Amino acid sequence: LACGPSSCKCCCFQEIKAFDTSTGQPLGNVIEDYYYFVPQFKVQRPDGSVEYLIRPPTCCGGILINPCTEGICRMPFYVVAPGAGDEQHEGKITKIWTGMATELFTDADKFEVRFPQKGPDTKARLFGALFLLNQLFFESNK
Repeated sequence: LACGPSSCKCCCFQEIKAFDTSTGQPLGNVIEDYYYFVPQFKVQRPDGSVEYLIRPPTCCGGILINPCTEGICRMPFYVVAPGAGDEQHEGKITKIWTGMATELFTDADKFEVRFPQKGPDTKARLFGALFLLNQLFFESNK
């Protein structure tokens, strides 16, 4: 990673790219977006158009992350169309708490992914998003 996560992101954005392994053609990418307190990521098609935004649920008028949306054992990131609200999410990437022993003594993480009803290229981009979210928010530099 070029730089770690923080509560304000005005530069040094992280990015992950997806490729078709059989042809080497790009399938698109996921780019960390500018933010103050609520992280947001753009899922882009190969032509650079934004297909989805990925962000955690919010409260207080959208200025803070709402950690209690699905209980304390699940941390969702909603996959929404540009301009849509959290309640209109088409997909979801959720980090699931696996228990005290697993979280403290291993580096194992468990995720649940619900894909929008789109093709395999969209799924590849969202898998890339899953890896980027895991690296930024749930891995340590130990």
